[in-house]
Amino acid sequence: MGAATMRRSGASGRFQRQDHDHGRCISQALDQAEALSAGRGARLTPLRRRVLELVWGEHKPVGAYDILEHLSS
Repeated sequence: MGAATMRRSGASGRFQRQDHDHGRCISQALDQAEALSAGRGARLTPLRRRVLELVWGEHKPVGAYDILEHLSS
């Protein structure tokens, strides 16, 4: 893949494709988390789902205090 189709992402220094649909990626991950939870007899509660959305929504590490701040707003 050439430099024209890649871009550097945030502080993590990871490269990702410009045509990457991160929203779709998150949606698929949440579907998998829900299926895994159900398979283990647990529930992916709205709060758990929101925390996963916040963690997966960034291309960098997210701290607990950042998550709490987002949840309280």
